[in-house]
Amino acid sequence: MNYYEEGIFTNYIRAFPSEMDRMFQAIAYIVDQGIGGDILDEITRKSFRDTNEKYMNRLQKAALDRKDGFSILYQALLKWADSWKESFGNITEVNAVNKYKEKPLHTWFYCLISGKSYLFDSLINEEKVSVAKDEWEETRKIANQNLRNQNTIKQEKLLNYQNDKIKRLLKLYEKDKEVQMKELLFERKIAVFNESKWNEEQINSLIRNYNFGRVDQFSALNLSTSNIGIYDYYIFITTQASHSVKNQLDNRVPKEKVFLINYNNSDRVINEFISQLKGKLSENEK
Repeated sequence: MNYYEEGIFTNYIRAFPSEMDRMFQAIAYIVDQGIGGDILDEITRKSFRDTNEKYMNRLQKAALDRKDGFSILYQALLKWADSWKESFGNITEVNAVNKYKEKPLHTWFYCLISGKSYLFDSLINEEKVSVAKDEWEETRKIANQNLRNQNTIKQEKLLNYQNDKIKRLLKLYEKDKEVQMKELLFERKIAVFNESKWNEEQINSLIRNYNFGRVDQFSALNLSTSNIGIYDYYIFITTQASHSVKNQLDNRVPKEKVFLINYNNSDRVINEFISQLKGKLSENEK
């Protein structure tokens, strides 16, 4: 079985809140059953005093805070799946119903890693409307490959359904500016020039909520001589800044990457940054 790469799995789970909920339900099952639990120790260890509920609450928060948290959870899920995946054999539209009734979480993860998530969607009558573009492209490749390999009418019907679904999702992507913005910001490196430094919790919250790759802070009063040309966007907080630093920044990075913000609160800063970024994108489209 060709499993998803960790990066694809992470993007997919982050794109759908319902899939993230199922992932943590499956992780809770692992915590209760024990298979794959040793891998979860990389995130946080379970002590003898922990109840399963208390441990899950701590594990979930820690996984969300870590950049590699979902990758570790995925490895635990794969180890769990290795203990039962042979019993699923070749899941089809016919036998998937019984599999789901007996073991819904097993069925969800098996469909996901075998490239047949459309089967699970049909079982629960769910259609997703927002997903990372990379995942759509990956799913389309799987669909096209399956179409070349399968010959029966029933299988072609399932694959046609999947292709139509992907086309609808791509149309939604083209129209949905918010989805495009989330993709544009995904894994981007942000440099913030301020004096009232944001604390670690604020930084982690921004990375988690907007899926930034990293957020680093620099002095807005005294610009370092170190290289600052490695970021995708530069946010300059004007209420705490020196004109000389602003001039130096203009001389060292492209103007279109610099955003002047007249706020101090981290959330308001990022909201204004996104608003300005949308404006620049709209101008470029004209």
